[in-house]
Amino acid sequence: MPFVEIWVPASTAPASRHSIADAVQAALQSTFEVPAGERLQLVTEYSPDSILCDRRRFGIERSQQPILIRITAKEGRTDEQKTKLYKQIAQQIQEGTGLRIEDLVVVLAENSSGDWSFASGLATFIQKA
Repeated sequence: MPFVEIWVPASTAPASRHSIADAVQAALQSTFEVPAGERLQLVTEYSPDSILCDRRRFGIERSQQPILIRITAKEGRTDEQKTKLYKQIAQQIQEGTGLRIEDLVVVLAENSSGDWSFASGLATFIQKA
């Protein structure tokens, strides 16, 4: 179960926030084969004065209101799966919200089985209760 953190401008409508979260989840299910029912997401709003972002990085013109997504997942996905994930997230966010995908930043942070504890202080993937 990946852990997804999403930061959106405070001006983002609640319906768009949910659409963004749904888009990320659908893309994870499709590309990373995350089972339905395994969802852990935190959506946080930020004020315009709390973010500093280069508006012209990699030749892309961004606004000052990016959508930032960090996905923490166990290692093991191929570059092809990662590329498909990023593309699907962007497509689904654009289709579901109409927001500018040029303002979308996605970071995938991979870790190992021992880096997760979902409850009771147990190393979920390497230790049983």
